[in-house]
Amino acid sequence: MTAPYETLITESIVVRMYNTSIARYGGMESKPKDGCIKAVLGNAWNAAYYHWDEDENPGGLVFAAFVFMYFMHDHCYGDGNKRIAWMTMTYLLKKQFNLTLHATDEEAEGFCLAVIKDKLAIETILEWMNPRLAIDMPE
Repeated sequence: MTAPYETLITESIVVRMYNTSIARYGGMESKPKDGCIKAVLGNAWNAAYYHWDEDENPGGLVFAAFVFMYFMHDHCYGDGNKRIAWMTMTYLLKKQFNLTLHATDEEAEGFCLAVIKDKLAIETILEWMNPRLAIDMPE
């Protein structure tokens, strides 16, 4: 049976993104903990499903934010967890809505560290994301 999120992102996509990030930016390459990626994606889908308020946030935006949050906290890899969290979130935003998240490297790093250190709630993550989202317009 196919998981409902697999039309948006799969474990193999996450693994490819992780391997690309390690090759490009360095770090200690590792295999993900058994079942961790599937758990992150499934838990994020479930959390978004129960959290989604049709009048406030599009469901896919909430899913992307939960994927980010769960990858940040679940540490599927020995190294590169903040990168894979950021990459999966931005991948989902682009794929679902044709949105990019505009933040400097310093803003993105500070935000990632705050999510880890302060255990930011999903509402805070969405509040940080919303003003930084922009539609990618074809040239």
